[in-house]
Amino acid sequence: MVPPGLVDAHVHVNDPRRAHWEGFRTATRAAAAGGITTLIDMPLNSSPVTTRLTALKAKQAARAYRDYLGSRPRQWENDAIDLLIALCREFESPIHIVHLSSTDRLDELVAARAEGLPLTVETSVRTTSR
Repeated sequence: MVPPGLVDAHVHVNDPRRAHWEGFRTATRAAAAGGITTLIDMPLNSSPVTTRLTALKAKQAARAYRDYLGSRPRQWENDAIDLLIALCREFESPIHIVHLSSTDRLDELVAARAEGLPLTVETSVRTTSR
């Protein structure tokens, strides 16, 4: 089978309510410019995840990205990073942290990498906000 173009199976289209950040219009135009003909929107960019109608309606009612982040205590992410570093150290298992938003544990993450732990992190200016 030869597909007519590329498929991006992991896209977070943030319509509605965050279309200014990346909505269907910008996501599909950028995909087409890169030769991608099919996008699969991941429903896990919300809390609760949008795999149920009630959760989808909650996503639709969500406000700005700062409000989205504000609905999650910063300490939850910090605690999760601490746990991941400890588990990586204990089990020597590769760990990749996606969409880092808290900058509180950057020193610990740098130290873990310097220690040689198989730990990687990705973030961007738009997701790192505090």
